[in-house]
Amino acid sequence: MADRGVQANAVAPTYTETAMSMHRHDNDGMKDVWLRDRPMHRGKPDEIASVVHFLAYDASSPMTGTTVVADAGFTCW
Repeated sequence: MADRGVQANAVAPTYTETAMSMHRHDNDGMKDVWLRDRPMHRGKPDEIASVVHFLAYDASSPMTGTTVVADAGFTCW
C-alpha cells in the first residue's frame, strides 16, 4: 500500500479520561495511582486526538508502519 501513498500507522494511548473510564476514578484512589504512574500526569481525549490529527496530515507523510505511543511517559518511567 505504501507504493500507492497509503500510510498505515497506529496510536497507542495511555489510560484516557473519558465518560467510560471515569467510574474507575472513584475506585479506591485509582485516579491517584493512574496519575502517579505517568510522569506527565496526562491522559485527556484532546491530547490523544492531537496525535491522530498529526497522523492525518502531511507532516506525517514520511511515516508508515509506525505505532505512536502517547502514554504520558508511562513506558519510559
